[in-house]
Amino acid sequence: MRIVDGQRLDQMRSLYSLHKSRGLHGIKDRQLQNNSICSCVGSQCGCCVHMEVEAVGLNDTGCVNITYLSKEIGFEFTLSVDGIVIIDKKISVSNPPPLCAAIPYLKKLASACVQFSNLTFQDKRFSGCVSVEIVFAGEVLVNYKFGCFHIPPALGNR
Repeated sequence: MRIVDGQRLDQMRSLYSLHKSRGLHGIKDRQLQNNSICSCVGSQCGCCVHMEVEAVGLNDTGCVNITYLSKEIGFEFTLSVDGIVIIDKKISVSNPPPLCAAIPYLKKLASACVQFSNLTFQDKRFSGCVSVEIVFAGEVLVNYKFGCFHIPPALGNR
């Protein structure tokens, strides 16, 4: 895991505050009907969901923050659980594999795996969907659909 610099941390806090102000902090549904609980500003999007998995002692908010890197035709993303960054990676837009990391403070050994799907890059726009699986002893306990993002956002989604 890489230590996040101060500017990046401020950006993540800003996106998290945006989610809270829009009432997304306490969401318990695994997927909203419109499949979009992401907020985007410029080249960044953040998607948050409340995750509750009693079997592993998880009862926290998970957030995936995405920054499109146009020069690299890729993106950087972080996965945080209750404000603690557990994954911070730069990856290619082209078919990224699921990326997993242990959730360090859980009572029982568990990991979170981020999966991106439906990724498209067209006309200087980058979009896709993100989900997070909670895995225990090699078994997927739950798959949270965090939502879909569009960078740059359409005027109505800012």
